[in-house]
Amino acid sequence: MYKTKHLSKIIKSSCVLTLLTIGLGAGIALVKNWQLRIETTKVQLIRGAEIVNMLVEQTLTDSENSLLTTKHHLENAQLKGEVSPKQANDILLVSKKEFNERKISNLLGSIVWIDANGQLVAHSDHVTVKATNFSDRFYFKDLRDHPDKQQSIGPLVVSRTTAEWVFHMAVPLYDKHGRFSGVIAQQLHEKDIVKELKKYINPTDISQILTHYNGSPVSFSYPLPEVLLENSSNSQSEQVHDVYKLNEVRGTVVWHEAKQKFTSDVLVGFAKSPIFGLVTIAKLPVDLLFKIFLLENIDIFVYLLIGVLIILGAFFQVHKMSIDLLSEQSKALHDPLTLLHNRRALDENYPLLQRESMRSQHPLSVLFIDIDYFRRFNEKYGHETGDLALIAVAHSLSLCCRRPMDLICRWGGEEFVAILPQTNICAAEKMALDMISAVQAIHLNLPDIDDANITVSIGCVTTIVNKSNQTDDLIDMADKAMQMAKARGRNQYAVFHLASPISSKQGAMLLSSI
Repeated sequence: MYKTKHLSKIIKSSCVLTLLTIGLGAGIALVKNWQLRIETTKVQLIRGAEIVNMLVEQTLTDSENSLLTTKHHLENAQLKGEVSPKQANDILLVSKKEFNERKISNLLGSIVWIDANGQLVAHSDHVTVKATNFSDRFYFKDLRDHPDKQQSIGPLVVSRTTAEWVFHMAVPLYDKHGRFSGVIAQQLHEKDIVKELKKYINPTDISQILTHYNGSPVSFSYPLPEVLLENSSNSQSEQVHDVYKLNEVRGTVVWHEAKQKFTSDVLVGFAKSPIFGLVTIAKLPVDLLFKIFLLENIDIFVYLLIGVLIILGAFFQVHKMSIDLLSEQSKALHDPLTLLHNRRALDENYPLLQRESMRSQHPLSVLFIDIDYFRRFNEKYGHETGDLALIAVAHSLSLCCRRPMDLICRWGGEEFVAILPQTNICAAEKMALDMISAVQAIHLNLPDIDDANITVSIGCVTTIVNKSNQTDDLIDMADKAMQMAKARGRNQYAVFHLASPISSKQGAMLLSSI
């Protein structure tokens, strides 16, 4: 009985424990997967930065060689006299062709010759050029204002001749007197480098790649920029300078970038080039990485959801079965009419109460209750009214036995038995008087039975169970006392006094009136 009552709690606890175990296991797996994803992403970011650095570095090296070849031809031509735009254009075209024949490279763009005033003199792709002013370009001002510089790399801009995103490699020109006479610059197309880049990296692994030249504004960007990057944000410029200061050639850092209303962490892989002072950074916001992580582990979440649903379904069925079992057991241990415990419940619990009395040495009392003249009541008012009377009496008796340890049951017919642990004879007699008074107060609210008075006769017996009397039938003794109460006029109780603790069968019954 005890195990059945607590079966529902055990099942619920097992369900919660199982779900917690599965959730904990899945949580640990996801945390480990997230840590692994972070480390993998760091490697991918560093690799992406190194690949871009390699491509840009190779492009700049090729461009530098191409420009030095062109510079050599132009300076030789200038030594012979003034060079016309047509001659300059031919020299640029021949130099570019010559370099392409010696070294295969599809990343180099047009070559332009700009005079000392910043005006376009010649273009390798156009015989006739329109007047264009390049004096505001970074690389022109850089070489003009710093005579000691042998080359300059410009930031990413929109080409004024091709309207495409480009950056420039430039070298200075000097006349025979050593005076600054202009600049030769080569366009390096961002889209051509991107085509090469996509052969080596997965675009979804990196949100943005930027290459800086000696801390200057961005010279290369992937994806293609939507606006000019010449005016990089102060915070990013400071962060790039912080990367320049690091001793490591490659590595990762975490940046905190401000967004609309919050600050987002960004994983940044970087790689440095000692040749041109390039620093390439590859970025991926942590919140974007987390979305990618969720998509990559969607199968774990699906399996976890399915597992939880299966477990909940299984435990629901088991819980339902336990409720049904408890209900069936309750029906088997309760009288269907009065809802009191039945005789089977008494047979199961009575030995337990006897052993508890023996263990604690507290008195155990038994009351045997019988409704007076119940057969006449049924004959006079009918069995349906008799059932109502039984229900009313059972309810009154159960109200008297209010303690959780008390056991009140229907013995059979109109007879009831109450087992009262830790109850001495005085308390048992008081209980008997309370029961007699409660039953007398019953009023059946039915027509034609106003004169129906219901009374009971009760037999009492009390003992402390020990080895010598544990086999005594206290219920039978209480029944005999009840018969004596009936013989003395009913509506009263009688007590069966045990004359000797050795043999209660030699006891005598003394009538106690109310």
